[in-house]
Amino acid sequence: MSEYFPVIVGEWCLVNSVGCGVDTHGGQSVLNGEEGAQVETLTAEQKRSLYRGLAESQLAAWSKGSGFYYWNYKLLTDTVNTPGWIGWDAWDLGRCIAQNWFPVQK
Repeated sequence: MSEYFPVIVGEWCLVNSVGCGVDTHGGQSVLNGEEGAQVETLTAEQKRSLYRGLAESQLAAWSKGSGFYYWNYKLLTDTVNTPGWIGWDAWDLGRCIAQNWFPVQK
């Protein structure tokens, strides 16, 4: 499509069902009635590997276009290790960078 017009990818993030430990049905959360995991299903290293690989793959794909928007809104609560909210901290770009889940070019 980029041969004919600029392609901009909108609103992507690292949240996914594997990282959340439950089927999120395409991004549904506790806020709209989806039951979240009560305990972590991945180790910190497994989570880092999952998110890092996902970020690198998406960045490689989206960089072929004219631009992209990463969804970086911080949730209303600090969701780290909160039962029902496991994995949802991957919405927060600042947390993704701090956890070394998102590659930062220097």
